[in-house]
Amino acid sequence: MDFVLRYAQQKEQFRKAELESLLQSGGIKVQELKEPSISSPFHKIRLPSIDEAKYLSESSVLLIDVYQLFCSAESLEELRDMCRRFVDFTEYADVPFRFRVDSFMKTFTDSEQLEMINSFSFMPLKGPVKLKDPSAVCFTIMFDGLKQEWMFGVQVSVDMKMRKQVEIYNLKKRDYLGTTSMEAEMGLLMANIGLVKQNHLVYDPFVGTGSLLFAASHFGAFSFGSDIDGRQMRGGREDPNGRGSLHSNTRQYRLEG
Repeated sequence: MDFVLRYAQQKEQFRKAELESLLQSGGIKVQELKEPSISSPFHKIRLPSIDEAKYLSESSVLLIDVYQLFCSAESLEELRDMCRRFVDFTEYADVPFRFRVDSFMKTFTDSEQLEMINSFSFMPLKGPVKLKDPSAVCFTIMFDGLKQEWMFGVQVSVDMKMRKQVEIYNLKKRDYLGTTSMEAEMGLLMANIGLVKQNHLVYDPFVGTGSLLFAASHFGAFSFGSDIDGRQMRGGREDPNGRGSLHSNTRQYRLEG
């Protein structure tokens, strides 16, 4: 089955490393894996089934969407024609649905998007339109302005779990920070690339205020480490709310033990 991975526009140089690590950790075999571009957020990939696509969407730090790809073309007209001729939409005939447009290097106005969506009215969709229902089938028109390529598919990802974890471990919400505290996204990304799993042992020789330890512990690892400068770990005197050291961060994330 063909899919399109949609990356966030950040840390582009780590896309390949994270993808290869997730494929390895998930035991997913992919023939002729094409390297993700650092210029375009869209990446086509062929996976054994939709289950593997969902695994990537739930496990990746850098992905923001995953779509099952129906067809692609150099123009919107050709895309519609291919969908009309080669795609069987009968399985979606009676389900709740919604449409969206996802583009890169091109902004479409609301009226332009509506016109695009209406041009797919040939699809035999009889179910109710549910614009705000995440469980509704989300048909997506994609446009990659870098490659001048149009794609059409259905959204596979609904709950991007790791993207939510980035927000939970956000440094702005952390009790105690040092001058070189690693951002949450990079810590989780390093854990992914390092193939960290349940009950693994992870040692960080540069603990600082614990960002990498928290990321590894999130994946169920036993995390420990050291630092040449103990002042970062010890911190200052804790305030009345118990904040002010590495230990207060472990309490915040309930990682004591």
